[in-house]
Amino acid sequence: MKSIKMFKTINGEMVLSAVNDITEDGMYVLSYPSVVIPVPPQQAGGQQNQIGFGKYMPFSDYDKEILLNPACIAIESEPNKQMLQTYEQWVTQIKAQESGIVMANQMPRMPQQLRENGKAADFSKLNM
Repeated sequence: MKSIKMFKTINGEMVLSAVNDITEDGMYVLSYPSVVIPVPPQQAGGQQNQIGFGKYMPFSDYDKEILLNPACIAIESEPNKQMLQTYEQWVTQIKAQESGIVMANQMPRMPQQLRENGKAADFSKLNM
């Protein structure tokens, strides 16, 4: 990824994306554009300043570049270090899903009974 930029569009969306290039007519060439979604404290376990990511154009072919018209941008900035790291983890997870690789945090959780006793003789009694 060449550079990562944050955009606030004129309709209020916050977009974080890799900017691969700028076309001759000024359009931004974006890879893996993601919308930044603030998570309310009551949904984040009382923690402040939590965010989530979503695909910016969820029904598009996400591994292809898209163009962003600069006329649609209200503000442009560089993300801070924490936002950059979180975005890179998000993109890595998306790429892994697209390639069929199972990421560690996507592995199915072990049933609680197995975590507690370390064994289970009768799987029919497990609450999965």
